[in-house]
Amino acid sequence: MSAATIERAPVGLILPDELTFNEWKTIGEDLEGDHNALMWQRADWAAYGERRYRRDYGPALEQLYSRQGIYDLASVARRVDISRRREDLSFSHHREVASLDPELQSVWLDDALRHGWTVHELRAQIAATKAAGQRKPQGEVEPREEAARSRLDYIASEIAALVDLEDKEAAHARADLLVLEALRELGADHVADAFERGRWWR
Repeated sequence: MSAATIERAPVGLILPDELTFNEWKTIGEDLEGDHNALMWQRADWAAYGERRYRRDYGPALEQLYSRQGIYDLASVARRVDISRRREDLSFSHHREVASLDPELQSVWLDDALRHGWTVHELRAQIAATKAAGQRKPQGEVEPREEAARSRLDYIASEIAALVDLEDKEAAHARADLLVLEALRELGADHVADAFERGRWWR
């Protein structure tokens, strides 16, 4: 396979449709770049494998990367098309908008660039806007409760999506990681709702 068939960009990796499983796996072993570019390359590589090689996907990931981390990357890559990614924003900024409609992803990413928002500030602005029933943020807010609610909604949707994975062991591990992530970011008081939504998984 010629390297020319693989397009590497600061915000992603474009792979040809006809890759064999072994070719795909080899690409995953050779990914390189600065931190942000490498995150996107791994994300697109994992999303490609998840889509095309479901049966062998989990074991291949386990040989190369942490399963839990790579599933999170793949989820963002699936939801945020390369055409909407912003080179001057971190992968984590894009993770914050991944659960939104494509049009709103672009709106929020552009606002984050324009205002120089950190990941936390972007998350807070999105949560406050949802809580107010608005499309765009209006003024400065301190939306701790709203941000927690928005983050829990995203985590619950990620847990629900795991039902489609054939590798149940990896799916359970990913669900556990999401709950731990919620505990770390939001505290125990906010996690009961996420646990109740994901209880079916147990």
